[in-house]
Amino acid sequence: MNKDDILIKLEGLLLEKIEKAEEVYQSSYEYTTKGDVKSDGKYDTRGTEAGYLAGAQKKRMEELKNDLKRLKAIPLEAYSSAQGVAVGSLLELECEEKTSHYFISPSIGGETLKIEGTPIQIISQNSPISVASLGLDQNDSFELETPRGIKIYYIVSLK
Repeated sequence: MNKDDILIKLEGLLLEKIEKAEEVYQSSYEYTTKGDVKSDGKYDTRGTEAGYLAGAQKKRMEELKNDLKRLKAIPLEAYSSAQGVAVGSLLELECEEKTSHYFISPSIGGETLKIEGTPIQIISQNSPISVASLGLDQNDSFELETPRGIKIYYIVSLK
């Protein structure tokens, strides 16, 4: 499994999200500046709401662009045992006899990608698994408190 493949798919995913956010922003912005937003009464807030939506979409678009910059800045050098788990690490974890793969992203999380038929959960550097595993090495384990109790994770492999 190659981290380059993960980064390429993540970049594509972010570019799609940026494109959609730009479309919604443009539509909202055009509605507020060119559309018929004349108030039909004192309780008609369409223009105000469209303005809020345009502002929020612009902010979201900028956040996504920053996420893309941070993703492109991930160093892809080979794993070093001196480094341990860090942003850009690809982890294979075992918990309760189940194995899962995680990629630690500098920002984006909550996505699942299939690489070579293997599902890889993308987690942000601020996720509970990332925080608990940062600095650890292959064959280390860590505990994580979950709503279902404490779970013990074992680092099977680290790239």
